[in-house]
Amino acid sequence: MVMAACGARTELTSADGSGSDAATDACGTSFGSDPTWTTLFGPAVHVCLSAADPPGCPTDAILYGASGAWHADISHLDGAAWIWRPGISASSSADLVTVTFTHVFSLHGIPTGTISIAADDFAEVDVNGALAGTVGSITDVAAATAAQSSLAVIDISSFLVAGRNTILIIGKNGPASFTNCSGACTYAENPAGVVFGGSFVCP
Repeated sequence: MVMAACGARTELTSADGSGSDAATDACGTSFGSDPTWTTLFGPAVHVCLSAADPPGCPTDAILYGASGAWHADISHLDGAAWIWRPGISASSSADLVTVTFTHVFSLHGIPTGTISIAADDFAEVDVNGALAGTVGSITDVAAATAAQSSLAVIDISSFLVAGRNTILIIGKNGPASFTNCSGACTYAENPAGVVFGGSFVCP
């Protein structure tokens, strides 16, 4: 099977999922985290710890100016990059911030699919209103650190249906206690982001 580029996905017109059904069948295509995913604050934005970390940081990314461990190998995720909410800077308050990324896909037949995901510090994958899986933690710093360094693969096949499918990626940043900053932390001191990619097959 030939996997299509990320551009084969369909846009969502509103963060609450009230937009029209996806016009393009997403079966046989791959998808990745990028600004086509919608948040309550507008389209997602690229984020990086620095211009060189992670490797291949997009030129339009918000740079946190932080050191860290975003070492998950995302080279096979078809253009996916670390993303977070718009309207922030390195000096914005970062502790325990939650961001929900939304996308709607149209699928036919009996669809199957997987999502590979890494997070700083926690992410939840919901498909059509059901919890499909999680990665990382906002209470266990070791689990949070591990989630930044490798991709977890979540099989979402049992949650997919023929027709309209809504996928939510809920990212959560950890508390100030995960870092060495005193008091409230900024993104420079307590970075946050998620990166993910996946694909659908419809027999």
